[in-house]
Amino acid sequence: MMEILIVSRHDMVRGPVMRQIMTTQAQERGLDIQVQSAGIEASSYVLNSSLLADTMKAMQSLRYNPQPHTPTQITEKMINGVDLVLCFNERYLEQIKRLANHSITDICLIHEFAGTDFEVANIDGMYRTNWILNKLSTACLDRLSIMLQPF
Repeated sequence: MMEILIVSRHDMVRGPVMRQIMTTQAQERGLDIQVQSAGIEASSYVLNSSLLADTMKAMQSLRYNPQPHTPTQITEKMINGVDLVLCFNERYLEQIKRLANHSITDICLIHEFAGTDFEVANIDGMYRTNWILNKLSTACLDRLSIMLQPF
């Protein structure tokens, strides 16, 4: 089984949404992948119920069944316990590398790993954000499908 950690800022919207999308898509493809999410600043996040409602509606519009989620703060142990860490921007990438403390875990920007130019900004609307996350997830799983094929 391949274990993946998706890292966003607060682990409240982009990370958990992409985790749920990737998990669903991996199951549909029969891939043995476990996906987690965590945040660089998860412990400082204050829940915003209207944002969560918008996120749920946007996920449902893409045929996903959103699941309840509690933000998780990233730790060195989490990084060292997975095969691949995917994050949303350069700033997170640098913070994760410092936290990883010489880990051998692969740490990549999501859009670079996916081989796309899709980036998800904090200011994107929920429907556009979820559409982009769906596309990024598909592209990541396309690459992982090839990586996981037996030789």
